Amino acid sequence: MDGGAGVERLVPRWSDVFPAVMSPDNEDAEIVQMAYENYLEQGYEPDQIPEAIGEIYRDQHAQFRTTAQTFTNPLRIYRMVRLNDLDSLRLDPIGTYWSWDARTVEPYGFDAYEDMPNEFLLVGEVGAEDVNWFETALRNTVRASETEISVKKGRPVRLLGIIDRYGNVVSTEVREARANRGRRR
Repeated sequence: MDGGAGVERLVPRWSDVFPAVMSPDNEDAEIVQMAYENYLEQGYEPDQIPEAIGEIYRDQHAQFRTTAQTFTNPLRIYRMVRLNDLDSLRLDPIGTYWSWDARTVEPYGFDAYEDMPNEFLLVGEVGAEDVNWFETALRNTVRASETEISVKKGRPVRLLGIIDRYGNVVSTEVREARANRGRRR
């Protein structure tokens, strides 16, 4: 499968994603709960709220499916990391949570890495079959501004380049990496 043709077909349908959006086990359940409480404050009846929330998230899901039509296979992905120096970059694991839009990436765990002064943008690619499409669709539905791509745990990621915080290309060495095998990020 080359180009964007067919990649959007891997994205789960809204009817499959909606139950997970509304589930209290959803990693983003607090976001959905805040929306629920907002509707209550607006005077909605509790039994009307899931449908109202569903309309908003259905639209966001549809927008993500439209965006997925522009994805290529392999997908170009981006991840921002904070490191002491480039030599401390680990390739196995390199992380499971990436973005499909370089303009939206931020370093994960920013406060936890205050002592790591250097930010680097990792430019990679991953095969469409190595993306967790359900989790990707769920995150892009509930947290659309994050433009997240979730790579399946342990799957290969090809690192194509590294850019520093000033936009300077610091590496174009193509390296094979692997997404985390265990815990998130």
